[in-house]
Amino acid sequence: MLLFDKDERGPDDDLRLHFETLAQLPDEDKNAIKALIEGLIAKHRARQIVGEFGAGADKRTASR
Repeated sequence: MLLFDKDERGPDDDLRLHFETLAQLPDEDKNAIKALIEGLIAKHRARQIVGEFGAGADKRTASR
């Protein structure tokens, strides 16, 4: 079971049950899921960065 202090962020309610269930999986499966989550986070961050650069480029070309 995951425990969080009252001031600490925890997973959304819709993910909480999934994370509690993950604790019962074998380490190999946990590592695969961890890699998947890290990959999705990296993909999201990359899209944010590209979006920021793209927005900056649009502003520069619009001002010409």
